[in-house]
Amino acid sequence: PIVFDLREDPDVVGHNHWSKALGIHARSLEIMDTMGIVDRFLEEGLTIKAFNAFNQKGEKVAKIGFLQQHYESKFKLIKSLPQYETERFLREELKKKNIDIRWESKVTGITESVDSVTIQIEGKEDVTVPWLVGCDGGHSIVRKSMGISFEGEDIESSFAMVSCKVESNQPEDEAIISLGSTLLILPEPGQRARILCPVSDDIVQASKAPTLEFFQTFPSFDCKLSEANWLTFFKIRERLAAKHRKGRVFIAGDAAHTHSPAGGQGMNTGFQDVFNLAWKLALVAKGVGQTSLLGSYEAERRPVAAALLKNSGRTTKFAMAQNSIAAGIRVAVAQTVPHLQFLHQRMAQSLGMLDISYADSPISKDCVKGKWLDFTKSAAAIGTRVPHHSIRASDGVHTTKLLMEVCSQDTRHNLLVFCSPSDLVLLKETKALTRRYENYVNIHVMLKEQSDAEALSLKETKALMRRYENYVNIHVMLTKEQSDAEALSSDITSYFEDFDLSLATKFGIAETGFILVRPDQHFSFRSSPAEIS
Repeated sequence: PIVFDLREDPDVVGHNHWSKALGIHARSLEIMDTMGIVDRFLEEGLTIKAFNAFNQKGEKVAKIGFLQQHYESKFKLIKSLPQYETERFLREELKKKNIDIRWESKVTGITESVDSVTIQIEGKEDVTVPWLVGCDGGHSIVRKSMGISFEGEDIESSFAMVSCKVESNQPEDEAIISLGSTLLILPEPGQRARILCPVSDDIVQASKAPTLEFFQTFPSFDCKLSEANWLTFFKIRERLAAKHRKGRVFIAGDAAHTHSPAGGQGMNTGFQDVFNLAWKLALVAKGVGQTSLLGSYEAERRPVAAALLKNSGRTTKFAMAQNSIAAGIRVAVAQTVPHLQFLHQRMAQSLGMLDISYADSPISKDCVKGKWLDFTKSAAAIGTRVPHHSIRASDGVHTTKLLMEVCSQDTRHNLLVFCSPSDLVLLKETKALTRRYENYVNIHVMLKEQSDAEALSLKETKALMRRYENYVNIHVMLTKEQSDAEALSSDITSYFEDFDLSLATKFGIAETGFILVRPDQHFSFRSSPAEIS
């Protein structure tokens, strides 16, 4: 791949300190973990432990810091890291992988043909590529060149923002929101903070940017501000692209959707866009996936962006209502939320962006029959992330792993086969089914009853593995104690114990079944009982 960037190389000319996006949510940390780069973000980012709400008098009326503990993820936190640092970390990872970043490349136009895309770059030779992904922001030249409309409206209010050093009587790792003036203070690493507040159009018209003194005038917080990196006015532009794909050209992130910063989910949504697209594009580029697979990108991600625009816009308008009644309602809501325990689980998954579902995707299919249809209503829904579930390895020391980690060990699909040792016909048919995709699918066998040496012999296991030995990892899920060591073949990568059938229950599997987990850890196919057809 080649990356084209309009800017000069920051490592040569120096970094600007326009913070832009700040919060990194649990799902984004999972994505980075899959890529093997999460440690640096965890080390350098500041964990936001709580949000403190103040009323019009400057009195604290609520402290909300409990939702993260309900995250169904190993990352039960929100990280604060300025976007320029996030970009720097990602840029350094690209260099390690020898990915070409072409700086000072201003794209001026795009021409698409049947089998390629030609990119016109100001002052440089045209570049022809098989596929193009435009991640070039709200003013995307890629989107405009492809004639994709960008529809929506602006929120009427203007906002002022600063990134600066803050000395205050509040904890450095806790955010502040004034429910009266709608002032928001978000902590950044290094005893700094992002401060946002609404301003009148008169103030905006009077100067090009706010002053640090302007923010210092807000009462009741006893803050001293200094060392401003970035001072600006801005408006919220809510826009959604009519399409996320046109032929061989895709758009992602702000090029496809812009919205209110409420919830801090903009950059995170962009991460999920490209994480959704990358594995599909890789399979098609390698000739393994059909081109129609790419149609699922827009089908899955555009509804997510539309829902985000709707929800963040409503939240912003509610927070912006400047009258005593609205301020009173905001205080009442803030005071009530800590007591609504029955909603905390759902609220937490939404905040961490862990509840995204692709149930309506053209590549999602649920084939559960008979009496188990009602049973699966309490099981994980098709199109969601794999359950946050610990499984114990049958390795002598009983190492515990998360299913998410097992399904994230490489970029392949993971096929979970729930069966008993006597189901050799099913295993053989599974082998034939996956032959074409041997380099791209891991097979995990989940045994439903005690193994029998004759039914699952070393010979049969070796026969199953022979064709896939360089490409496939098989993980066996034991549901009962193993009685015959010879039945456990050394060809199988690892064994896991599910003696209480808790994993099968979470997936809604009875007797036999298939679960297909995509490279982005969403499961897109369920069959119970297992049927090859």
